Amino acid sequence: MATSSEDINLSLVLSETRRIINAYRNHFSILSVLFLLPFFILLFLYPTTFLNVFESNDCTKSLFLLVLYFVVAFVFSISATGTFTYSAFHGYYNRPLKLITTLKSLSSSFIPLCSTLLVLQLIIFSIGFLIGILGYFIYTLVDSNDENGSHNSRSFIWTLILVDIVMLMVLVCIRYLQVNLIIANVIVVVESKWGYEPLRRSSYLMKGLRTITLKINMLFGLVSCVFVYGFYWSSWTSDTDTLWVWISKMVAGSCGMTMLVEYSLIANVVMYIYSMKMKGELGVEIQGDEYVSLNIGDDGNMFI
Repeated sequence: MATSSEDINLSLVLSETRRIINAYRNHFSILSVLFLLPFFILLFLYPTTFLNVFESNDCTKSLFLLVLYFVVAFVFSISATGTFTYSAFHGYYNRPLKLITTLKSLSSSFIPLCSTLLVLQLIIFSIGFLIGILGYFIYTLVDSNDENGSHNSRSFIWTLILVDIVMLMVLVCIRYLQVNLIIANVIVVVESKWGYEPLRRSSYLMKGLRTITLKINMLFGLVSCVFVYGFYWSSWTSDTDTLWVWISKMVAGSCGMTMLVEYSLIANVVMYIYSMKMKGELGVEIQGDEYVSLNIGDDGNMFI
């Protein structure tokens, strides 16, 4: 395994990810069917099916279905994150994986994952709120100086420029958080931390690896956009599709996204292990009720 940031590249991370998946293909396939596939089926069903219900006059029913949809999707998402992370981390050490043990691990990781996600959302909301206030203040200031009130005036042009700058600031902040906090969920599952601590530690471990992390983030983000956009575009532009054709497209899109997110979750675990190696920290693995130190050998592998 790589010992410095110069040794780590996108090909190396994807190769190690593929090795883990191939070693436990059946195990990860079952987890995908249990959690990821239902999540993406719901994702593709939502705009085409659930929105028809919201057009009705029954607001109570519409609100109930909306809340139910997000709750179910949230549970599938958190469960997939917890089980895939647990399996990939232990699978890296070539240890046998049992489905029951993996599912039981959710009892100790589900709530911490939820709490960490809540803290992250609060941080994102706070940043967005502050930038929004700044943008509104700038807009108000420029608008108050616009005596002509014309959209062709210089003030209006400056307003558009400032709005673009504010939007760019938001995108940069979001991308910065994505890069620095990419292994926060891994830390929650592996190190049993929760709340703000996994976010802080993820930012620390990612020092020196932000470039490769950005590449991984952009790769999976771009491919996922292609999958989702391709499905919706083909659905909206093909009004003559039969039900079975539409179902086939939905299943194909869901399977594609399932494989993509599977790679993404396991790649995050690989990045976590690489970052631990770079920092010279010893891993800790739970075996039964005992904590076992994992020392790092010259070949980069961890051993008891």
